[in-house]
Amino acid sequence: MTRALKSGSAAAFIALVAASSFNAADAQKADAIIGRWNGEFVDNGVRTSITIDFFARGTYARRVDVISEFGWTQNGDVLLIAPAISKIENDVSYGKPSVVKMKLADDVLTISDSAQTISMKRVTVPINESQLLGRWEGQSEMNEGVTQDFLSDGRLIVTLTLAREAGRFSVDGGSITFEEQIPTPRKRKTKFRVEDGKLLMYLTPEVPALALVRVADGAKF
Repeated sequence: MTRALKSGSAAAFIALVAASSFNAADAQKADAIIGRWNGEFVDNGVRTSITIDFFARGTYARRVDVISEFGWTQNGDVLLIAPAISKIENDVSYGKPSVVKMKLADDVLTISDSAQTISMKRVTVPINESQLLGRWEGQSEMNEGVTQDFLSDGRLIVTLTLAREAGRFSVDGGSITFEEQIPTPRKRKTKFRVEDGKLLMYLTPEVPALALVRVADGAKF
């Protein structure tokens, strides 16, 4: 009886130590991903950017942006905007331009075509050479965040925020469990590993891992 108790106690102790080691390993993996990570991929000429912030308190925030490049020319209250269709080194080829109407009043820029109207506020300092140059931010009619950067070299970079989410995360072995709370409560698990300073996330079995690089430290709270 005593031997059985001792054997049982030993087994329980070994199990406890193993569980503690496992939890410690998971904690180390969780610590390794704390911070801001960004990755991009291109599909049919469209660049998609994914940014994930992992916070030390066990929460996360994720944003998905679609980034497009255009060429722009202003003629009074009219903008000619042509999509970039190819880029070889620094030479960019543009497609057929579209004509959109614009109205610039103080720090509010309104652009409209036959499909929709978008009003944006200036978020950078005005430039004397052209009041249009700089960054403008607003929302589409679908409540998607829109950022438009009018550059002095004639390029227009349009960033459309397709999705934002936030919630809690936990690490279990080689997987991250995301418990989304905003905008829709749900839970999902994603396999991952950290390799050569990159966070590799296996979003679906059909496609290669998405490689994210650290761009800034997350908040330590």
